[in-house]
Amino acid sequence: MNDPAGVDVVTEAFVTHRNLLFTVAYELLGSATDAEDVLQETWLRWAGVDVEAVRDHRAYLVRIVTSQALGHLRRLGRRKESYVGPWLPEPLLTSPDVADDVELDLRRLLGILAPDVVLLTDGGGVVRAALAPIVGADEVARVLCRLHSTVSLEPAQVNGHPALIARQGGELDSVLALRVDGSLITGLYAVRNPEKLSRMDRVTALRR
Repeated sequence: MNDPAGVDVVTEAFVTHRNLLFTVAYELLGSATDAEDVLQETWLRWAGVDVEAVRDHRAYLVRIVTSQALGHLRRLGRRKESYVGPWLPEPLLTSPDVADDVELDLRRLLGILAPDVVLLTDGGGVVRAALAPIVGADEVARVLCRLHSTVSLEPAQVNGHPALIARQGGELDSVLALRVDGSLITGLYAVRNPEKLSRMDRVTALRR
């Protein structure tokens, strides 16, 4: 691997597929920080591979990152066992601009809640959040109305899906990802744990 041309091939292949590798790791782990750690481990393993013997660089890299992420996932599982309340994936801002058909002011949002909609809130024991799921359109609507009285809501795209960003006094308070089935919202996933909101100040490119 001392051949400069070989090193360039190794680096070029990794950089070319980096967004895909990050996406694979993130979707397995639900944490951007852990996904970045896995990318570092993947790079170290890839740098020691004889790339001339690898027919499909993309497939080989995906295999490495998947293996590393699964090992990380086992360790993460032990961490989740001591987590306070529901554990939700770290939200990633994938686009600050959303299409007209996914923009939701609050009245329309309340009007398309499924009767059995579920709201999960992740505070991680750091900030106030419900420790159990909130179920039913009436109960969820009450929570959203209380939330709307104290924060401003703006639409965005998070993890590739429609979401609402809640700000209080201009500061990020929480992120609500929406699960839409058909024409109804069947799930809302609110992340309030500030440790999980550090990536919401910039757009992250996910590639599938």
